[in-house]
Amino acid sequence: MLTNRYFHGVASAMGLILSLSAPVHGFTFTTGAINDADPVSTQFTTTVTGIATPTAQSSLLVTLALNLAHDQLSDLEIYLTDSNNNTLLIATGLSNVQGSGGSINATLKDGLDPNIDTSANPYSGDFTPSGSSDPQTFATLVQTISNFSGFNNIGVDPNGVWTLTIFDFVEGNVGTVNAGTTLNVEIVPIPFEFSPVTGLICLGALGLYTQWRKRK
Repeated sequence: MLTNRYFHGVASAMGLILSLSAPVHGFTFTTGAINDADPVSTQFTTTVTGIATPTAQSSLLVTLALNLAHDQLSDLEIYLTDSNNNTLLIATGLSNVQGSGGSINATLKDGLDPNIDTSANPYSGDFTPSGSSDPQTFATLVQTISNFSGFNNIGVDPNGVWTLTIFDFVEGNVGTVNAGTTLNVEIVPIPFEFSPVTGLICLGALGLYTQWRKRK
């Protein structure tokens, strides 16, 4: 007799197959110098194209590969804004390495990785974004979401210009956003949740289809 465990196993396997087949699209940000103590900040952009709109059966998965160097990382506050003006605080209150500047060559994503704000310089590897509700007070941007999943909105087109905004609050130290800073986007199908009833219906339909094919 087929059990709940069987049907959930089938559903999990199907979800895994669908997730593995979802292509990841990389969109490269512009690069260059970060304005030093500029109250207007510095913006780096990329244009997202060809991404399907999330539905009840699919979700938008976003990660950020950030490659940045600066003499004093604690001067900076970093935000990511999508084409629909959803804004996430990526990092604030970063630490410095005395006399050697600082760097970020990391992937920011949702999950169980350490929060970048509470980690140590140099920043390398995987981190979760700041998402802090207490950013530095001089920033003119306001965070509207607290993690990358906030960019996933059913029925909302994610294509268009995404912006990486960096504030430098202290004059006298300089830095750059470097090649390799990339927005990675994919649409991931949501696994269908099987129950014994829906599983039997699907198996019955498959049996009828098989019989029909044999008679042709």
